[in-house]
Amino acid sequence: MDTDTPSSAYLTPGEATKLLPVGTKTLSRLAETGQIRFIRLGERGHRRYLREDVEKIAGRAS
Repeated sequence: MDTDTPSSAYLTPGEATKLLPVGTKTLSRLAETGQIRFIRLGERGHRRYLREDVEKIAGRAS
């Protein structure tokens, strides 16, 4: 994880889907196409999505 960015700047997939009207698969597609930035954590590569990007898309969706 980037040590300059606090962990509160990132959302779990569950938190992100609560803000967006999409499921986790769509969230993954948004990340893979570069619409939402993310990081991977741990050996399993769990994703954390940048809160700023998720909120920006959520604002456009409402």
